[in-house]
This record gives sequence, structure tokens and C-alpha cells, in this order.
Amino acid sequence: MTIPVDPAARGRRTSESLLLGVLLALAAGSVEAYSVVTFSTFAGAQTANLVKMSVALSELDLGQTLLFLTPIIVFIIGVFVAQLLHVPSVVRVVRRPHRVALALELVILVVLGFLPASIPTVLGTVLITFAVAVQAATFRRLGDVGYSTTFNTANLMTLVLAVHTGVREREPIHRSRARRIAAVVGSYAAGAVLGALVTRVLGPHGAWFSAGFVVIALVVFVYESRTGRSSHPE
Repeated sequence: MTIPVDPAARGRRTSESLLLGVLLALAAGSVEAYSVVTFSTFAGAQTANLVKMSVALSELDLGQTLLFLTPIIVFIIGVFVAQLLHVPSVVRVVRRPHRVALALELVILVVLGFLPASIPTVLGTVLITFAVAVQAATFRRLGDVGYSTTFNTANLMTLVLAVHTGVREREPIHRSRARRIAAVVGSYAAGAVLGALVTRVLGPHGAWFSAGFVVIALVVFVYESRTGRSSHPE
């Protein structure tokens, strides 16, 4: 199963560049590791949270059930907010929805880094999950292929299918897709390793490490947009 791609959107967009995808995957991987190490919950992997919630519910553990239900609800809200940024009436106000989404994620991560380690798990989970959801819903294409910067089950499926089709049909486009998706998956894993290491050393301030990737991604995004590498205003 691959992530659906809008056939009408074929123009070159900065939001679809490989460099941006790699940077966002690094950020998402490090944020997920920060969430797991700090709060023992997943920010982007809602399947894992759903399973943990279901197990807790089967044991009638309402505390744990609510703990894992919270990020699921917040993720839904974050996706909804990200989609609102692209509504024409809202775009007329914010003008650059992709940049606003990155700025919003950056602010959340910076604030997280200032909060003490004693903050309630639910509060930390809410902030992280909302940031991840906005990123996930905003950046969903890598050129001519759909992908996710924040979770990798669908990415791995897309990668395997692209490799299989590339070998079978010997078409360069499928090999190119496989290389791009592999770069994203690898970057996510690298970000998770680095994020875990940094969080164990810096504690709550580890969120700033992830924020660093978002800053670089935002700079790259603005630079590519202004230098004409994108055919669409974003």
C-alpha cells in the first residue's frame, strides 16, 4: 500500500524536495526518540499508542488507557489544524501555510526545552504529538511519490514496491523513488538514534536538538522558495 498521491499536483514544489524531506525526517525521528525516552509514549506512531491503549483497556486500567488515548486525540486535532492552514480563506491570512506549520512546530519544541522534567506526562505528550501531527499532515509528497516524514510503515511499503517494480520493469523512475524513500527512512532512523543519545544527556533540553533540524529545514525551505526552485508560492 502506498500513500495516495494527488495526480493534479505535478508542479515542482519546495515542500516536495528531497533535502527538505531528509531534514524533516531527521527532526521527526529525534522528536519520536525524545518522546519515548522522556514520556514513554509515541508522538507519531499512533498504531503503537492504539495498541497500548487497547491493552490497558482490556485490563481495565483507565489511567493508562487515557494516557495513550490522549496522543491519538491530539494527533487528530493536529492534522485538522494543518488542513485548516490550507483552506483558501485561511491562506489569505497566513499566506505561507507550509512555513507557518514549520514555525508552529519550532515554537512548540523550543517551549518544550524550557519546561522542567517534572511536567506531567500528558502535557509533554500533547505538545509533542500536536507538533508531529502538523508536520505529518503538511508534508506528504516527495516529488512524484507520496510519503510521510513522521512514520515509516507506509514508507517501507513504498520502498519495497519501488525496488520490486524497478527491478522487474527496469525503469529509472522507480529506482529514483526507491532511493528517495530510502533516504527518508534512513534519516528518520539516524534522527532517532541521535535524539535518544542527546535526550539521555540533556534531558528535557533534548527538544532543542530536534528544533535545530526544524530551523535548518525552515531556512532551506525559504531559500529554495526565494531562489525560484519552486514553481508554487508556499
